[in-house]
Amino acid sequence: MDYKNQRILVIGAGELQIPLIQAAQALGVFVIASDQNPKALGFTHADAYIIADTMDPASSLLAIQKYVAEKGMIHGVVTAGTDASLTVATIAHHFNLLGHSLDAASNASNKALMRKAFEKAEVSIPQYSQIKTLDEALNFFRTINKACVLKPISNMGARGISLVRTEKDLETAFSLATKYSKEQSLLIEEFIDAHELSIDALVKGEDIVITGIGDRIIEYPPYFVETGHIMPSSISEEWKERAIIAFKEGIKALGLSHGAAKADLKISADKTWIIEIAGRLSGGFMSSHTYPFSTGISLHEEMIKLALGGELPQIHDKKNLVSVERAIILPEGKITHIDIPSNILEQEYISHLSFRAQIGDIVISPKNNIDKAGNIIATAPTRELAHRAIHKALQSIHVHIEDNSNIDLLLKESYSIAKEKLKSVCNVCPYCDGLWCRGKIPGVGGVGTGEGFIQSYNRYRDIKFIPQYIHSITKADTSIEMFGQKFSMPVFVAPIAGAKINYNDSISELDLQRAFFKGAYQAGTLAFAPDPGAAEAFINIPKCILENYGHSIATMKPRENLEFIHDRFRQCLEVGVLGLGCDIDAVGLKTFVLMGQGTSPKPLAVWKDLINTYKMPFVMKGILSVSDALLAVEAGATHIIVSSHGGRIGESFPIPIDMLPMIKKAVGDKIKILIDGSIRSGSDVIKALLLGADAVLIGRPIAIHAVGGGSKAVKAYLQKIQSEIHAQMILLGISTIEELKNHPEYILDQKTFYNNL
Repeated sequence: MDYKNQRILVIGAGELQIPLIQAAQALGVFVIASDQNPKALGFTHADAYIIADTMDPASSLLAIQKYVAEKGMIHGVVTAGTDASLTVATIAHHFNLLGHSLDAASNASNKALMRKAFEKAEVSIPQYSQIKTLDEALNFFRTINKACVLKPISNMGARGISLVRTEKDLETAFSLATKYSKEQSLLIEEFIDAHELSIDALVKGEDIVITGIGDRIIEYPPYFVETGHIMPSSISEEWKERAIIAFKEGIKALGLSHGAAKADLKISADKTWIIEIAGRLSGGFMSSHTYPFSTGISLHEEMIKLALGGELPQIHDKKNLVSVERAIILPEGKITHIDIPSNILEQEYISHLSFRAQIGDIVISPKNNIDKAGNIIATAPTRELAHRAIHKALQSIHVHIEDNSNIDLLLKESYSIAKEKLKSVCNVCPYCDGLWCRGKIPGVGGVGTGEGFIQSYNRYRDIKFIPQYIHSITKADTSIEMFGQKFSMPVFVAPIAGAKINYNDSISELDLQRAFFKGAYQAGTLAFAPDPGAAEAFINIPKCILENYGHSIATMKPRENLEFIHDRFRQCLEVGVLGLGCDIDAVGLKTFVLMGQGTSPKPLAVWKDLINTYKMPFVMKGILSVSDALLAVEAGATHIIVSSHGGRIGESFPIPIDMLPMIKKAVGDKIKILIDGSIRSGSDVIKALLLGADAVLIGRPIAIHAVGGGSKAVKAYLQKIQSEIHAQMILLGISTIEELKNHPEYILDQKTFYNNL
C-alpha cells in the first residue's frame, strides 16, 4: 500500500508519542499531531499540529473538524501511551475511519464499565465494587477481609491509586482517589499479590496478534508506581499461554475490534487476573522503545498501517535481545546540581536516556507514574548485562539534592513506632547493648546467655581514639570504592531477614527488605541481601535487588544442598547483583533448625569450586580466625567479613573487633576486610577502620528503623552515621577513608591500658 498520500492524526504529542509520529513519517504519511500543550515536544516533529485537549473527545473533534474544513480530509487516527482512546474512537466514528467502536472505547476507558463487561463474559478479575461513600468502601473491605486497592474510575499514570491494608488506611485512600476522580464514584477491588505483566496486541475483527509481553516493576507502596519493565518476560511458556488466553478473552469482552490493545494483568502458579485493558498501545516506553529495541520491530509502524487499512502483521522478531527500562527516582529534597555525561548514550548497551528533572525542582517520594526524574533503557544479550549497564550509567549521573529533613526528629519518631511494634521481642533500647534481649531467639537477641552480643557491644566502649587538633583539615571525604562501585561511606546494611519469626510479624518481609535496600541505596550505599529460609520470603530478595538497580551482595547460607545455593545465586544474578557471598558461620543456625533446613560446613575444595563458578566479587562472612581468613584467600574470595553473626551462633566465640588486627596482619592487602557486630556510631566505624577494616556492616539498629520508619528512617540513620564519621575524621586530622585504615597508633584501648598500669 502506498502511504505517501495518506494523512494521519496522532492524538498526543508528548515524549512517548514522538516515536509514533516518526514511524508514520517513515512510511511517508503526513502527520498531524494534537495536544493541549502548545509547547509539546512532538509538535517539532509533526508535519502539522492542532492545540486540543486530548482527553476531551468533544473539543478534540471540534478542533479536527475545523482542520479538515481548512486543510482537507484525514485518513486515520491513532494514539499510544495516552488514555485518549475514547477521543480516537470519537474522531474515527465521526469521519468514518477505521478504529474501535465508541462502545468498546468507552468500556476500555472506564474501569467500572470495563469490569462489568469482564464480569458478563466471565473473564477472571479481582473481586470489586463500585462505591460512592467511605462507608461503602469500608463494608467491601470488611466483607472480603483482605488488602484492597482504591482507585478512580478513569485516570492514567496510577494517579489516585493506593493500597489499603487496614481500616485506618481507607480514609486516606478514599480522599486520594476522590482528588483524582472525574466521576462521583470510585472503584475498590481485591489486591492481588502476584507477578505483574504488560502485554500489547493488534486487533482486526476476530483476529488478535500478540506483540510483546513484559515484566512490570511496581514500587513505593501504598502507591503503585511503575519503576520499570523488562522485555521479554521471564515467565514460563505455560504462564505466557495462560496470560495470552486471558488477554484475548478480555479484548473480546470489551468489544475491541480494530486497532491496538494493551493489558496489565497478574499471574500466579494457578490463576490469571486481568487488571485493566486499554484500547491503545502501552506507554511507559514499552511499545515505543523497549519492544523495538528488543525485537527490531517497529510496533508503531504496524499500528499506523492497520489504522490506514493494512493487514495484521506476522510477527517475526528480527532481534533476540533483552531490553530493560528503569525509572530514575531521586531522593527527596531540592535539586541544586545535575551532571549527566555527554557520552552516556555511548556507554555499552545504553539505548535511551530521558532526564526531565531540572535544577530547582523539589523532589518528592513518588505517588504515581508522573513523579519520576527520568527513564533509562539498556538493551543487551542477557538480563544481567542490561541491568549492569543501567547500574553503571546511573553511577555516572550526579544529582545533588539539598535535603532539609529533620533527621533527629525522624529517627525519634521511628524509634517510638518501633518500640510499640516490637515490644515482645525488642525493647528498642537507647544503646542496643544486648542486655534486655539476651537469649531471645527467635527474636533479636544473642544465643544462650547473650554474652557474645553483650561483650561485643561493651568492647567497642573500651576502645577510644586519640584526637589530633593541630592541622588544617576542615572537610573530609567519607566515600569509598568497593565491588566496582563508589559508595558514600564505608558502611553497609547487614543481611537481615525473618520479619515474621524475629521481628514480631510487625512488618511484611517485602516491606522490611524494601526499607533496607531503598534506604541504603538513597543514602549512597547498599544493603547485603539475606537468605531467608522460607521460599515465599526469598521471592522478595531478587525483587528488591532489581528495584534498587542491583546494588547488593547476595549472601546465602551454607546449605547442605549446594544446588539450593546455586539456584538462589542464579536468581540474584539475573537481576544484576554486584557480588555473591555466604554466611559460612550459619552452621546449625537455630532459626534454620526450626524450619528444618540443613546447613553444614564446607571443605576448601567446595568453596574453590563455588567461587570459581561465578568469577565475580565473592564475600565470605563469619570469619573469626586467622586460619579461616587465610583459607578464604586461598579459596579465591575477594572480601571477608569478620563477624560473630551478632552473637547468634555461639556465646563463647571471640569478639570480632578483637580478632580484626590479627586477621589484618595475616592477610595484609590480599583481600578486603569488612566487620560487623555492635557498631553503633560513626566513632565505632572509625575504630574498626583504624584497626584494619575496609568497611563495616550495621544490623540491628537499622532493622529497628526499618520497622519504625521504613526506607526514610533507614536512610536518615545512615546519613547520621555518615555525619558522625565526617566529624570524627576532622577530629583526627584525616581527610580520606583510605588514610584512616591501619593506624592503630590513633587507638587507646582502655582495657589494655589499665591492665598495664
